[in-house]
Amino acid sequence: MLFLFVAIAVLGSGSGDEAARERAVVTARAAIAEREGLKLESIETEDIAPREWPDASLGCPEKGRFYAQVMTRGYRVRLRVAKTIRIVHVSGAHAVVCGSPFAAAAVQPEPAGEAHQAVSPEPEAPAQKALVNQAREDLARRLSLAPGDVSLVKFKEVVWPDRGFGCPGPGVAHPQVPQDGVLIVLQAAGRRYSYHSGAGGSPFLCSNPDAAGTR
Repeated sequence: MLFLFVAIAVLGSGSGDEAARERAVVTARAAIAEREGLKLESIETEDIAPREWPDASLGCPEKGRFYAQVMTRGYRVRLRVAKTIRIVHVSGAHAVVCGSPFAAAAVQPEPAGEAHQAVSPEPEAPAQKALVNQAREDLARRLSLAPGDVSLVKFKEVVWPDRGFGCPGPGVAHPQVPQDGVLIVLQAAGRRYSYHSGAGGSPFLCSNPDAAGTR
């Protein structure tokens, strides 16, 4: 098994040309199609970016499994299936599906003209800083990125209009009781993601932002 991963690492260390990118997309789509029993035409490509991992796990190790400690080059491919996003890491003919699917509605394109604007300063209060770090680490895990690749765009204390914390679930009626909370907007790989928190709970990725809250 060890020599197989070494071989994969070597195969994934190409020049990163357009043909290699296309093969990576094909491999990623095939992996999702086989894993979830989907038709290839139902899987759309969101984006692809070159990556390099410190071992043959491709950045998504399975618990209790050992991997060859060899630098492995490949691609992170983000795919869309209906209203959900999948992340797949590819090196050569080897593909690893990373993490769980998350709602595509939670992903917002970076507004035009704002790509180079300064991001929000990090909050100084320990409790606020902890919330930002929780959100950043969660998004980094979902996207298979380093936390340092996730920027803070906005941190705002708000009052949500109800216990849905500005993120109502489909068909769910929440008690209309104002709730103190926070809105955290993060940016990664040219996209923005909204995290909501309320009633002292941990921030969560909001797939269906509704009320913006007041303060």
